[in-house]
Amino acid sequence: MRLVCILSLFRQLPFLEIDGRPFGQSVAFARLLAKKYNLAGATDEEQAHVDAIIDYQKDMTQAIRKWHMEKDEAVKATLQEEYFRTTAPEHLDVLQSHLKGHFFASSGVTFADFAIAIFLGNMLRRNAAALDKHAALKEHLERVNSLPGIKEWIARRPETEN
Repeated sequence: MRLVCILSLFRQLPFLEIDGRPFGQSVAFARLLAKKYNLAGATDEEQAHVDAIIDYQKDMTQAIRKWHMEKDEAVKATLQEEYFRTTAPEHLDVLQSHLKGHFFASSGVTFADFAIAIFLGNMLRRNAAALDKHAALKEHLERVNSLPGIKEWIARRPETEN
């Protein structure tokens, strides 16, 4: 009964419950947790920039879905090759232009850095050369994956497709 009540927020998963109060939509509660744990940016302007990076990552994910969800393996291979040849380099150029030194916010690491590191890691699993022309993003990925806690989690996490 409780699960049905929580799912009625948006009728989908995931959800987050804090002190008995459910929150739906993963980006919304990621943003909530980021603010709560000082991972959203230090100023309103920085928070807007971080939010923009998160929104752009959603756009990049949408572009991948065109081939990722394709059932016909031959069509899927063609779409994936086209994505990595045309769309991915454009997205990575834009993304790289938004780095503010080591991270996407001058004040330090944010939840956008985590989201992009996950995205880039998944991208590299599908195309090992994807970041060859984007050294700053490759360094960003390595920097985020070397953070205390993150590094340890990566070493022990289960292997999955995504």
